[in-house]
Amino acid sequence: ELFQSIEAALVGEDRSWEKECWQLSQVPRGAVLQPMYSIAVDRQTGPRSRAAPMELKVQVLFGRLVGATLNTHPQPLWVAWNGVIQMWDSQDLVARGQVRCKSLDRCYGRSLPPQLLVGLQEALASSWFFIRDASERLCQAAGLDELRVDWLPGA
Repeated sequence: ELFQSIEAALVGEDRSWEKECWQLSQVPRGAVLQPMYSIAVDRQTGPRSRAAPMELKVQVLFGRLVGATLNTHPQPLWVAWNGVIQMWDSQDLVARGQVRCKSLDRCYGRSLPPQLLVGLQEALASSWFFIRDASERLCQAAGLDELRVDWLPGA
């Protein structure tokens, strides 16, 4: 069944592909197999909710990592350059005019699931120095002033 699915993807056609830009039309056909990422955020109730793996959005400025947020819950915490998690007080954020992203709330829930925080702490303890070093080297090698690198730790 797996091989049949791969074959179907390799030989499939869709009329919409004829309208793609030139650059995308030049990408050779192929298939990439990778392990499924473990789900860190369970599906919430509601029609637009969905489950998601833990994804860390790392910000690099002028070749140095400055911090990171979670893609599903970017507002309640900040991971500092040294891997320390800074939790924000939601009342303080509201008092300072911070507005919640209703789309993210509908998809992943308003509050940070406790198991996601525990998983993040474990992932940072085991992988933060690698994530920081690899992200900085990537930005420096490309000669970029700014780069966001998305990591899926704890897979």
